[in-house]
Amino acid sequence: MLEERRGLGSTGRRSKAESSVEEKLQQAEARIKLLEAENELLKKLEALERRKSKELTPSERFQLIHQTIRKHDLRRLTRYLCQIAEVSATAITVGVALRSRVNC
Repeated sequence: MLEERRGLGSTGRRSKAESSVEEKLQQAEARIKLLEAENELLKKLEALERRKSKELTPSERFQLIHQTIRKHDLRRLTRYLCQIAEVSATAITVGVALRSRVNC
């Protein structure tokens, strides 16, 4: 027969209460690292726009995103950083692919 799997007797994702102290610490450190990178990117974008007294070009934004990714080792967060910088993630992916072909 079928058993009820919803509710208290369910198995599946562990609750946050079951996470060890080390896991919680790692998660907190990763979150801090992401927030620091996000904050740095936003500060740089604002500072450059103020200095030029106009909006940055997508190319300049991509350069800042690339620097942030390299500095903080955030390879898998390109799309998120592109959203913050208000540029297309597709364009940065194409730019990286073209740059890698030229450097080969």
